[in-house]
Amino acid sequence: MPSIIASRDVLLLFLAVGVAYWQYGGGLSLMPAFTADYFGAKNLGFNYGLVFIGWGVAFFIPQLAGYIKDATGSLDYAFYLSGSLLAAAVVVSRFLHRPLIANEDRPL
Repeated sequence: MPSIIASRDVLLLFLAVGVAYWQYGGGLSLMPAFTADYFGAKNLGFNYGLVFIGWGVAFFIPQLAGYIKDATGSLDYAFYLSGSLLAAAVVVSRFLHRPLIANEDRPL
């Protein structure tokens, strides 16, 4: 994003932001089904509540981006931080496994 913003290409910026919002909406719509498949439908209410706590904590990231812009005069480092968090989430997701049912050796 910093290079797109620096290029001042409005159409490319709209395309990049559009793709980002498209992914955001897709993830939001699929998260309940993914949570039910991952943890089981029996615990969906509790586990999806924990997912929403994560969304609530993410509310503070734009505030942090504002502090970064105030300190550096640019949003570039905020984008780099967001990209790093995304990369860390991808790495962590590669190591996740479905929880096992109590007293059994098979996934839900």
